[in-house]
Amino acid sequence: MVTRASAGDEEEEEVVKEKREKIQRLVPVLRPHAPWAQVELGGSFYDTRREVFSPRINVGLLGGYRFENLGVFSLVELDHNWDFTQETDTLTLLNAGVGVEGLYVLGHARTSAIAGVSVLLEDTDLDEAGTSGWFLDIRPVSIRWAIGEQAAFELTPVGLDLTVPVTDGIPLVLVSFMTRLGFEWSVR
Repeated sequence: MVTRASAGDEEEEEVVKEKREKIQRLVPVLRPHAPWAQVELGGSFYDTRREVFSPRINVGLLGGYRFENLGVFSLVELDHNWDFTQETDTLTLLNAGVGVEGLYVLGHARTSAIAGVSVLLEDTDLDEAGTSGWFLDIRPVSIRWAIGEQAAFELTPVGLDLTVPVTDGIPLVLVSFMTRLGFEWSVR
């Protein structure tokens, strides 16, 4: 027995077809098998470890390579912290490290982790410039938007930044939840 599709079934198929077309029109931000570079600006207003108002801003350059949904990259970042406690007035650091990333939702979402060396660029009351320690930067979710075929804008609403530029004597520890904006250029 042959039955005819009802008008409701046809409408449902049309809705599904329209949704598929919308998804296909969504510009992917993935750009696999390509080197990329990114400039970013980050900031925070609160040092979580000490529970004090401590504005912090950093400017970074990232560069890496993506293999499908996974990638590796390096980071060089100038990190400036205004410390309104008695430890120091300002704190300037140079961070350099390597990271891994995972992209999903056609590259519109990114998770990454970075670890590396943190170098104190200015003397403090207790420590000399040139003292080095480590840092860890965890970014659970960054949201990305395509700008044409090769560029992307990235927003990281909140990421955990743990920086320890001085590890001996009295350790200097900064714990911040950073918000970051980035512009990425990919070479196809």
